[in-house]
This record gives sequence, structure tokens and C-alpha cells, in this order.
Amino acid sequence: MAPTMTEIVNTTQQALHMRVANGRYCADVARIERGQTHTLEVDCNDTYMEYSMGSDPSVNDLIVTSDDLWDYKRITITELDGKFDVRKELRFPCLSEELEPEVAPAAKKQRVSSSWKQWIRIGLLL
Repeated sequence: MAPTMTEIVNTTQQALHMRVANGRYCADVARIERGQTHTLEVDCNDTYMEYSMGSDPSVNDLIVTSDDLWDYKRITITELDGKFDVRKELRFPCLSEELEPEVAPAAKKQRVSSSWKQWIRIGLLL
């Protein structure tokens, strides 16, 4: 399957430092300035990873996983009362809520009686 792109939007009043952790190792991914966006490419076959974000490179205020990047096309980070909040926009919105359920007339089921004579006739009982 082809890689997909996810947009990380920073609507906070400060720059966010994004790091990726895998095992014992951490690496800087990006610094997202306030009001800016950063696009990440993710493949469904990639190893699971956790991306930590914070106002300081050593602080992990927020965790976004590679599963989140696969499921959501846009992740918007906002700041509310000094704490980070995440809004996620689905990549493939569910259509079931938009479709009206089909209304079928209630059919009365007739009970079919079975006997050993019918089973012999169709060859299942010898």
C-alpha cells in the first residue's frame, strides 16, 4: 500500500518540538512554529512509533502514534488553559451515519415442519 500524508497543525501560541522514540533512541523530527503546519509521511507497513511533542525538546506534553498518523489526515494541536488539546480529522469518514437504513416490510416466516420421510426423500437419511 502506498504511503499516506498527515498534516500536523500547530495553533498554539508557541513552537512545538516533535521527537520520535523507538526503543532507547530518540531523534528530532521537526520544530513546528506557531500557526505553521508540518506534513509527515507514514506507511501502514512501518514499525509502530510514538511521536512526542512539547514546548521544550525535553518535555513530552503530548504523544501522537504512527497509528494516529495512519487514521487521521489532519491533527490540530490547540492550547486551552495552558494545556495542549488535540483535534483529529478522520481520513476515511464513516458513511453509515449519512445513509438511511432500508426499511423492509416485515415478512412472516412460516414454520416448515420436517419429518423423517422428507429426509429420506432428499437422500440425507438412509
